[in-house]
Amino acid sequence: MSMKTWTQFTRTLPKKINLNEVQNQSEANCIVLLISNHFSNSKIKEFHQYIYNQFNGKSLIGAVVDSVGAPGYSLTACHGIGFYSKPGRIQKQKAVGRWPSMFNQPMVDNPIFKTISLKAQNVNQDVLPNNSLSSNPSLLLTFSDNEPYDLYDHFQSQYPDSIKMGLVASRTPFLNGNPYTLFYNDQTISNGCVGLSTTDKVNFSYNDSIFQPLHDDYLTISKSQGNIILQIEGSDASRLLVEKVSTQIQPHSDFNLYIRIKSQTNQEMIFSIIGGDLSKGTLAIETLSDLTPGMKIQVSNSHELTISL
Repeated sequence: MSMKTWTQFTRTLPKKINLNEVQNQSEANCIVLLISNHFSNSKIKEFHQYIYNQFNGKSLIGAVVDSVGAPGYSLTACHGIGFYSKPGRIQKQKAVGRWPSMFNQPMVDNPIFKTISLKAQNVNQDVLPNNSLSSNPSLLLTFSDNEPYDLYDHFQSQYPDSIKMGLVASRTPFLNGNPYTLFYNDQTISNGCVGLSTTDKVNFSYNDSIFQPLHDDYLTISKSQGNIILQIEGSDASRLLVEKVSTQIQPHSDFNLYIRIKSQTNQEMIFSIIGGDLSKGTLAIETLSDLTPGMKIQVSNSHELTISL
C-alpha cells in the first residue's frame, strides 16, 4: 500500500483530544496511532506518550508515516492483539531483474538453483511476534521497516487464509536519527515491525478501477524464472512491454507500471513492475511467489492504490 495515500498534514499536534470522538474505544483493547513526519521529534514523542497514557491498559502500535489526513494524525481503536517483531534478514534487492545468465555458462553443468526467488523453508525464529497471535486471525496489519519479508513468510505459512496488509513507515534519520520510528506501547522502536492481529470480521475491498490497461489483450508468459518474466508470447518480455506501452505513455511523465496476472485457474493478482533489462529481455515483478508459464498478463499504469477495510 503506497504511503502516498496519507495525503494531508498540519504542523501542530493538539495538547489534548476528545477521547469520545474515537469510535469503539471502550470495547477496544488495541490502539493504532499514525503520525505525519512533518512534525518535530519532540512533538511526536510528546503526543505518543500522551495517547498511550490516555488509553492506559490498552496496547498501542503505530508509526511515523509520510503524511496522514488532517489533522496530521490517525487514531483508531481496534479489538485484537498488538505485537512486535525483531528485524528480519536484509534482502539483497539491487540485483532483481538483472541476474547473470548463469544457466548458459559452460562452467555451470548442474546449477543448484531451481528458481531464483526460492525461499528457505526454515522460519527465522528471530522475527516471530513477541505475543501469541490468534489461531486463525481474519486480519494481520503491520507497520515496519523495509525488510518485513521473513515475517510475512511466517504469516503466509501459518495463516494462509488471513488478509495481510502492511505499510512501510517513513524514513526518519533527519527527524530523530533513527532509520524508522515505530510505536509499540510506550516504546519507540527504530526497526523491525509492529502489528495487529484480529479475529473480528473484516470487509476487505480494493478499488482497482484506477488501473488503466495499456493494451486490450491478455498476453501469455512463455518462460519465467522465479519472479522474473523471461519471455512473453515467445518474445523478449521487456521489449514486448516497450512495444505495447510506448504509444500510451507520455514522454517524461511520472507514472507507475503494474501487471495484472491471471492464473490458469482464473485467479487475478496485481503486482508492481520493479525492473527490467532490455539487453536480456527480462522483467522483474514485485512478488515472492514464482511466476509460471501459461499465466496471462495485462500491463496497466496507475498513480496510487486505494484500499478500504
